[in-house]
Amino acid sequence: MAALLKEVDFKTMASRCWEGLFLAGEILDIDGVTGGFNLQSAWTTGWIAGQGLAGGSTGTVSAGAATATLS
Repeated sequence: MAALLKEVDFKTMASRCWEGLFLAGEILDIDGVTGGFNLQSAWTTGWIAGQGLAGGSTGTVSAGAATATLS
């Protein structure tokens, strides 16, 4: 069962329903241009979740042509 995207704080990847739960990768059920399995979204959400868990939810993630800025 995938997490509903409205239940996720995308600045930290923290669950809005369960305190202390961070979500990343395929559990989010994000459809990318390459289909259901999207490695870039898995890597990026994993990095953001790690930053959120560590308490630092600001920064920039760059991978190829994709860039995500957190503030």
